[in-house]
Amino acid sequence: MSGLTDVAAASARRLLDRIDAALARGALDEAIQLGEALVELQPRNALGRVRLGSALLQRGDFRRAREHALTASALKPDKPEIVLSLARLLIRFLEEDALIGCLRNPGFRRAASPQTLAEAGVLLSNIGAHAEAVALLDLALQRDPRHAPSRYFRGNLHMFAGELAQAERSFELSIAADPCFAQASWVLSSLFPQTAERNHVARIQQQLRQAQPGLGAEIYLSFALFNELHDLERYPEAWSALAHGCAAKRRRVRYDHGETMGLFARLMAQCDGGFISGEPVANPAPTPIFIVGMHRTGTTLLERILAGHPDVADGGESYAFNVEMKLQADYGCAGMLDVELIRRSAATDFRKVGEGYMARSVRRANGRPWLTEKLPSNFLNIGYIAKALPHAKFLHLVRDPRETCFSNLRTLFAEACGYSYRQDELADYYLGYRGLMEHWHRVLPGRILDVDFVRLTNATETVAKEVFEYCGLAFAPEALNTERSRGVVTTASTAQVRRKISPQALPAWTHYREQLEPLLARLAAMLPV
Repeated sequence: MSGLTDVAAASARRLLDRIDAALARGALDEAIQLGEALVELQPRNALGRVRLGSALLQRGDFRRAREHALTASALKPDKPEIVLSLARLLIRFLEEDALIGCLRNPGFRRAASPQTLAEAGVLLSNIGAHAEAVALLDLALQRDPRHAPSRYFRGNLHMFAGELAQAERSFELSIAADPCFAQASWVLSSLFPQTAERNHVARIQQQLRQAQPGLGAEIYLSFALFNELHDLERYPEAWSALAHGCAAKRRRVRYDHGETMGLFARLMAQCDGGFISGEPVANPAPTPIFIVGMHRTGTTLLERILAGHPDVADGGESYAFNVEMKLQADYGCAGMLDVELIRRSAATDFRKVGEGYMARSVRRANGRPWLTEKLPSNFLNIGYIAKALPHAKFLHLVRDPRETCFSNLRTLFAEACGYSYRQDELADYYLGYRGLMEHWHRVLPGRILDVDFVRLTNATETVAKEVFEYCGLAFAPEALNTERSRGVVTTASTAQVRRKISPQALPAWTHYREQLEPLLARLAAMLPV
């Protein structure tokens, strides 16, 4: 019997090698065929199911990919490389219980390296399991106190929790462990306002001289240098750093501008008033409040105010609606939407989308009757959300086009927002967004409340009362205290949003008026006379 087992194991190893080779070539059909042969040979081979699930997901087979991920999770693997690969797959389906469960495996925790523990901690943080994430990062640092990525990620968790002094210390320790650790310099550049007496410009410039051109470190450091020079009012030097960083990032990011602009037109053509009309969901509590708009328009600040209300749960930037939509359409794409998902949505059962979303929301709301969903790019999904969740509320942040676009240009996003690194593409995207929002207002009259960013910061109490009334909430004065320590904030505004709300000074874009001329010219029709 052992001989047969050895033969099967050798065959499985060969199949795994062939699957990996096929995936490396992008031969998804071949990888899937090999994966199916492997799980038939060894149904309890967790790594085989992870590889098969990954190949199926890349091909768009959302449901089958999810099934193999959940089956692999039920097998309770404990080898760190398998567990981490499985966790990366599970997060694509927001299978939070399965993800947390596999990362709690004692065998995994005993054997995992600091790097693996750090990466696992990031995945946990991404689903809001911050206490679990802290435990893994602290374990990583027990094993290697000088592991720079663990120090960096631990600093992020401090920052998300509002522990800014501890965050600063962690970022400095990560740089002390690895003087070229670029991500830490990037976050430090915006953790506190820089001053002539306290800044990191010289160190960042030294790091840039050592960074290999065209790679991630150069990009992080260019954006860090811009942030610090901008604070120091050294605007020509700041622009030079920003332009360099944007160009380097745009060369690395995958973004099809023509396809993206086409999505706006397809959404408007499909989602008319007749399409959007939907049936009420069976269990409408909690009431979801979707906070939408362009990135960097004050969505985090508005959620921070709402989350200060005793009846509102802070949902953060969740992709829960999109996951339910992809599950019902049985199609997975890399971003929120693509042409195929829009095409399939014509036959999607949106009642099931709504029911699935609400089932997820009950636990996330933790007993509170309202739940925020602050994913700005959900403005693309408004028609679908309104169809699936007729009781949902929509708050749309509105900000000056110039400041909105410049704030996007100066922000280094992870994988999202590929439009934001070239002025022409950024302006076109903004115009497409504005056109789509006008469409949503036409087909959903009275369903969307526009919230002006300037009014929000200049007349906060008045605007908050308007927002609460629209949502069906009684006014809660304590919600205006955004400096409170309660709550986790994981967006690009995590440090700024905990400060006292104050009116905006001179808009940042005005310091770069000449350099922004291509953007301003493209936005001209939208600008004040």
